[in-house]
Amino acid sequence: MHLRAVALLVASVGLACLSSAASLAQAGPPLGSTPTGINPRAPASILSTAQARPDAEQDPSSHLVEINGSVEDRSGNPVAAAVVELHAWDGGLLASQITNAVGQFSFRVLSSGPYELQVTTADGQERVAVDNGNPANLANLTIRLHGGGLSPTGGGVSANASTVSLNDMQASGKAKSKLAAAQKALAKLELGKAWKLVNEAITAAPNWGLAYLMRGALNLQNHNYASARSDLDVAVERNPNNSLALTELGKLYSTTGNLQLSRLYLRRALNIAPVLWPTYIELSGLDLKQGNFSEAQTMATNAMYATPPAPPAAHFLAAEAADRLGDVKTAEAEYRSFVALEPPTPQMAKALALARHRIAEIAASHNNHPL
Repeated sequence: MHLRAVALLVASVGLACLSSAASLAQAGPPLGSTPTGINPRAPASILSTAQARPDAEQDPSSHLVEINGSVEDRSGNPVAAAVVELHAWDGGLLASQITNAVGQFSFRVLSSGPYELQVTTADGQERVAVDNGNPANLANLTIRLHGGGLSPTGGGVSANASTVSLNDMQASGKAKSKLAAAQKALAKLELGKAWKLVNEAITAAPNWGLAYLMRGALNLQNHNYASARSDLDVAVERNPNNSLALTELGKLYSTTGNLQLSRLYLRRALNIAPVLWPTYIELSGLDLKQGNFSEAQTMATNAMYATPPAPPAAHFLAAEAADRLGDVKTAEAEYRSFVALEPPTPQMAKALALARHRIAEIAASHNNHPL
């Protein structure tokens, strides 16, 4: 199931890449099973996009400046997976980063300042002015979030912003051609060819977030978790509003056991409109893991009614949630929908067998004929 879903994601990404209009990617990999024996890794600080602006490079008074600190919520707890942007005095974006597991960020930039730090979370935005008149003012900064920030993000991000950014449009024609070819290879499950082509796309456009998103999804599929995290970090860094990249990171951390960080990324994706079905699917699976069965059922149902709708896996998740809530009638109906809609493939054999087993158990308990 995951490979077919990756192919859907890549097809959507390819459409967005090849069109000059901001076409919205509408699909992505659904939840996979959690491998055993994986040691959860606390995320390292994301690589900074810090680069000197052309005018700063030409200004002899400019110098390399280090700005670091941490982000805390209103109670003083560290906030992981917050987007921190460093802006110049004139509003130009100098660098962006995502806080690590303990809420830390660090920038090194070539600019004369002063600066503004903008922090974005699922609850909104906070802006903090930073004066570089004294180097002590740039180190060990603490940004305390107060909730209900200046610009709430829930539902306020345009559809186009979720996948297509200026970074995407700046990719070269050669890179877009390579990624489109990788898309076609992946749709045919030619994974080796897809891997080769996506790497060629990254070589042609080393800063292109969509190419890193595709490679990150491939690495995740192959259980290369460290490489997947590195690629997906870059994808989010290039476009913090790419809900698919955020969702893939949520999937990665769920798979490797860091459920708290998984939820942070997935909730961020949930605040980018329109919400895509992979986000609902991943949240449903995460809620099942954490025992939030009612919420898991809601997320799975939302996935079914997303545009486009989720694959049949959404019915399986809805059935599992209903089963655990004791609603066997709904569970049976959802299991039956899953069996009827999901093609019998080796990847889905276990889930189909489980669904049929539960249908038989429920039917037997009501003196019905098993499937």
